[in-house]
Amino acid sequence: MTVVSHGMPQPDPEPFRREDAIRGREHSYDDVTFLHRFTYRYRPERAEAWRERPQGLRGSAGSVKTREFFVTADFRKTFELDNRFFAEYRYRLDEDFDGDYERNVVGAGVRLPGGWSLASLGQFERAKENVDAYFEAAWEGTGGRRARGGLVLADAVYNRKTDDTDYERMPHTWFTAWDWAWNEGTKVGGWVNWTPEIALSIGEDRFTYDQFSWSAYGLRRLGADWTLRVEARGEEGYRHLTAANALQSRRRVDRRHWEGGLEVERCLGDAWAVWGGARVLHFDEEDERPEDAERDAVYRRRERMAHGGLNWRVHPRVLVWPGVYWMWPNNSERFAQQPLSDTAATDALAKAAFPIEIGFASGATLTLNTSIRLDKPRSGGGNAQIQIPW
Repeated sequence: MTVVSHGMPQPDPEPFRREDAIRGREHSYDDVTFLHRFTYRYRPERAEAWRERPQGLRGSAGSVKTREFFVTADFRKTFELDNRFFAEYRYRLDEDFDGDYERNVVGAGVRLPGGWSLASLGQFERAKENVDAYFEAAWEGTGGRRARGGLVLADAVYNRKTDDTDYERMPHTWFTAWDWAWNEGTKVGGWVNWTPEIALSIGEDRFTYDQFSWSAYGLRRLGADWTLRVEARGEEGYRHLTAANALQSRRRVDRRHWEGGLEVERCLGDAWAVWGGARVLHFDEEDERPEDAERDAVYRRRERMAHGGLNWRVHPRVLVWPGVYWMWPNNSERFAQQPLSDTAATDALAKAAFPIEIGFASGATLTLNTSIRLDKPRSGGGNAQIQIPW
């Protein structure tokens, strides 16, 4: 799943990525990793609009380290071929705890009576062994009610195009997502993504993988002026690489992660609103690498965050929504090569962000976000976002 959500979670299947799962992420996290990423989120109303109708282009790029950007992008387009058949293209660039990834998914489907549709899609790459096949069924009701479920086969041709790797059984991922609106003021939704254990032979090595992730959200409008948003999500899984003959561990990753948050917004008129909220994050990862002692480590993150700010409509097409974000981390890293190296941060971190959203007649928006660190005299990085609906 995405490392830090950008508001309401994006419901898309997350199939097995063989190379990333075996190699592991190549970037590292520091104490301000998730603070930076959260301040680069999409504005909640924009994130909600994308979830309601994920058609268009959106992208975000922000500085998180001296030599590193946090980059995400979505491009989705449904082409109506006639009153029944449609084609679809989905592109996604993002990161999760296994590393950065791209997805190019293309396919076609048919609309059925009663709001139902069936679709067959595929993620195509140069190596045929990496081609994924998507099979989805969806239902679209009235008043913001919808559901979707599907199956992803991570090796659509199942061992027929592999070289020195073979799956012991067909690798697959089950996925379901739903949104339910009781009325104009109350919405709930979520998704579940489950990849049952995958067993893969790689020469004389054996790799096993299991992953379960979930997300849920709720939105409640309290009268004409108040809005409450809540969100929770998590994941649990493992990646084990062993020598097939001796079952000697070459890499073993056990990961557990969950986070949750709430935000309250109050409208103060046509031009003003104030908002504030809190978040909590737990992350545990044991990454055993007997053959790579420098990266053999145990990671533990416990982070609490509070944030608040305001929306100011300075012009019909210009919205300023500055905010202040405080975080209290309690994070540690213990490396096997240096058993006594246990680094933890418990001092409060703080950051102020000053995003300016510029709207266009087409409905597109451009957001420019500068920020500063409040706990120390330095820049907090910058971020740019573009959202173009169609």
